[in-house]
Amino acid sequence: SWSGKSVTDDEKWLKLNYFKLVSLQQKYNTTDVSDHYSKHRGLAKWVKDQKHDYDKYVTTGEGPMTSWRFGLLESIDFARMRTTLASGPISHNERWAMQCEKLLAYKEQYNSTLVPQVWPKDPSLGSWVG
Repeated sequence: SWSGKSVTDDEKWLKLNYFKLVSLQQKYNTTDVSDHYSKHRGLAKWVKDQKHDYDKYVTTGEGPMTSWRFGLLESIDFARMRTTLASGPISHNERWAMQCEKLLAYKEQYNSTLVPQVWPKDPSLGSWVG
């Protein structure tokens, strides 16, 4: 536990894996653990699980992925930096459709499609629209 409090699932998610993935992403510019970080099998399995949960969340809005975790993965450009969906390689059309869905959500929230080119909430969307 941290500071005598019980550790939540989200705290474990952050401390045990997410922060390691962020470090990997900064060092290698990828979140594909299998290519650069295979010595950490636990992290590789976690990333595989996140791919599956992320894909399910994007396509159905369901599963164990929370909007908070999804937002954190988006903040490190998880979708763009992955080379495959849980079901196989991401095609250009699938990647494009994912960005379109994010743009529609942006428009719904901000009543505009003018995403800043450098947008910290979703760097991939900003650069894709720009």
